[in-house]
Amino acid sequence: MRVCVTGMPDLPARGPHRPQQTAWRVLPFVAILLAAFVAGCAKQETGADIKTHLRTGQAFFEQGQFNATIIEARAALQIDPNNEEASVLLARVQITLGAPQAALALLERIEGTTLGYFETLSEAYLARGKFASALLLVRQHADVFKQDPVKVELINGEARLGLRDVAEARAAYQRALKIDPGNVDAQIGIITVVTLTGDLEGAEARLKKLLETHPESVDAFTLLGAVYVRQGRYDDAESALTDAVSRMPSTDRFTRKRVVLIQNLIRLLARQGRSGEALFYQEMLADAFPNAEGMRDKMSEVI
Repeated sequence: MRVCVTGMPDLPARGPHRPQQTAWRVLPFVAILLAAFVAGCAKQETGADIKTHLRTGQAFFEQGQFNATIIEARAALQIDPNNEEASVLLARVQITLGAPQAALALLERIEGTTLGYFETLSEAYLARGKFASALLLVRQHADVFKQDPVKVELINGEARLGLRDVAEARAAYQRALKIDPGNVDAQIGIITVVTLTGDLEGAEARLKKLLETHPESVDAFTLLGAVYVRQGRYDDAESALTDAVSRMPSTDRFTRKRVVLIQNLIRLLARQGRSGEALFYQEMLADAFPNAEGMRDKMSEVI
C-alpha cells in the first residue's frame, strides 16, 4: 500500500530544556496528522479503485461478458454501496438478462440524478410492464430527460404500445423520427403500430425495406417473423426467427431477448410438427438454464 506523506510538517527541533516533555507534547499532534494524511490517501485510492472497476465493467458489458461485468459492478458497490454509476451498470445487466425486478430494487434504493440513471430506471419499468410508471418518470424528471429527446419519445412510444394506446404510440415514434430520421428503433415502432392496425402487407414491405439498409437488425427480423405468423406463413416465419437468432451478438449468458426468440421459435417448430428441431432448441435452453429441469418434460408434452 502506498503511504502519502507529502506536505507533512517538520517536527519542532528538540530544545535544550525538558526534551522529554517537548516530545510528549508533539507526538499526539503528529499521530493525528499522520492519521489524517493516511486517511486522505486511502480515500484517493478508493476513488481510483471504483473508477477502475467501473471502466473495466463497462468494457465487459459492451463485449457481452456479463459475468465479468457483474463482478466488477459488485466490487465497486462493496467499496461504495450507494455509487450511482455502479448501480446503473449492474441494473443494465439485470435488465438485459431478464431480471428487471432486481434492477428496480437496486435503483430505487438510491436517489439518482443522472440521465443514465433515469433512462435505466425507465427501461426497468418498461421491462416489468409498468408502463404508466415509465410515463410518470419521464414527466417528473423532464429537466433531465430533455438531454436526450429521442429517448424520451422512444420511452413514450413503448409505454403507449404497452397501454394499447396505438395513436399516441404512433405520434411518439413520429416525433422521434422528426428529430432523428434514421433512428431504427423509431422505425420499428412505427412498423409495429402498422402491424397492430392490421396492415400486414404494409408492415412486411416496410420491414424488408428497413432490412436492406440494416440487415443486422434483430428486432426487424423478429417483427417480420411475427407478421408472417399472423399471415399463416409459418415457413417464412421460422426463417425470419432463425435469422434473428443468428444475428444476435455472442454473449457469455443468454439474454432475455435471446430466450424469448428461441421460445417462440420452439413453439413455431412444434406447431409445424418439426419436433426434432424444436427439441434441439429446447436442449439449447436447458443447457443455458440447468436448474430448469422441468423444461424438457414440458416441451415433450407440448409436442
